[in-house]
Amino acid sequence: CHKLQSITIPANVTSIGDSAFLRCYNLQSVTIPASVKSIGNKAFCRCSSLTSITIPTSVKSIGNEAFCRCSSLSSIIIPTSVTSMGHAVFELCEKMNSMVIPDFSKTTLIPYSFIFISQFRFHFTPMIKLTLLDFGK
Repeated sequence: CHKLQSITIPANVTSIGDSAFLRCYNLQSVTIPASVKSIGNKAFCRCSSLTSITIPTSVKSIGNEAFCRCSSLSSIIIPTSVTSMGHAVFELCEKMNSMVIPDFSKTTLIPYSFIFISQFRFHFTPMIKLTLLDFGK
């Protein structure tokens, strides 16, 4: 997939598998349909030309190192549907400076993966802005 620059994942796909786009160095844009419920381990790891990605609200889990070493990725919004996020998801995303994640503090059940946001979720990421969304629940 070294020459792949953009991809539109078909609407019948429900899961992006482990290492699906690993080392697609020239991949710049990805369109993920609302049918996708999970993004696997290292699914987009080392996609160094990927500048942005929209995670649809259908996604419930993001695997370990899913976006690690996406060195051009500068911002991302994690939808409120995500209840599980693996370790080192954004490790070495050197240009990452803004992230929006849901604020689960007003919900009855706080997903375990968001109780403690460790440095390893964003290991070696020069995070400038981290926003917790308040949905008034």
